[in-house]
Amino acid sequence: MKRHFIFDLMGVIFSEGHLIRHHLCDLTGISHDILKPNYLKFENKQITEKQFWENCGLPESTFEELFKKVINTFDDGILDIFEVYPDSSYSIVSNIPSSWGHKLIDWVENQTKIKFVRILSGDVGIQKPNLDIYILVLNSLNSQVTDEVYFFDDKPENLYPVEKLSIVPVHVFNPKSKHEKENCPYLRITCLRDFLEKN
Repeated sequence: MKRHFIFDLMGVIFSEGHLIRHHLCDLTGISHDILKPNYLKFENKQITEKQFWENCGLPESTFEELFKKVINTFDDGILDIFEVYPDSSYSIVSNIPSSWGHKLIDWVENQTKIKFVRILSGDVGIQKPNLDIYILVLNSLNSQVTDEVYFFDDKPENLYPVEKLSIVPVHVFNPKSKHEKENCPYLRITCLRDFLEKN
């Protein structure tokens, strides 16, 4: 039996899940009402990264400051999981815009020396919680029926579909998050290190 660990990027690998509200708004002082609609267009490939920054009235170099803020929330508990399960597979599934996602995952791989299978919505044209994106991950892993597969996400709505695929959902929750208002029935952890204690 093999174990497969699938992680969301924002809110899990990086503990702060609100890329726009809690990172870019704070960094730039520009309102969420301006940033969010443009971010969604960028995320869905309706505009380019250059157009995103132009529409928001920001230089492209803003990403470098955003990058620094994001990596400061890195959850190094993933190293503990890797130490206990070094022969398992590791994947990241995220709705983050592809160009940002790959840069952040490159950084994580460099820090951890873990090689991740990457499934980014901008690359595959499917977003969580669409069931097909999880099927893509399983296909990329060549997982067997007897394998244990875990999926970590901070949003309950992204966890509900995976049970249909016999994936074990793990809710990584932040008490300050609006998602905490939902009564999520799955294993709940506050950081990745908790998984080893509770599982």
